[in-house]
Amino acid sequence: MNEEKTVQTRNEISDAIHYIADGNKTKDGFLVTGYNVTPETSTTEFLMTQNLARAVKGDYRKTGGAEISSYHIIQSFSPEDNITPE
Repeated sequence: MNEEKTVQTRNEISDAIHYIADGNKTKDGFLVTGYNVTPETSTTEFLMTQNLARAVKGDYRKTGGAEISSYHIIQSFSPEDNITPE
């Protein structure tokens, strides 16, 4: 686990989402989507899920478990593929 890339606080999650959804890279957010999460409320949703998981399953950080709150998936295509967002 890369400790520098592990996000745990509201500010860190919010900063990561802001970076990921940068309008210059995503056609002003048009290319941003989520899987079982709404991009506009994702920070709150990630924290709620994280807190619920800790309440139900316990706090894995205390036993050396991974603290993963989200995954950032990137899709890249060659300009020659002539792919549109649609």
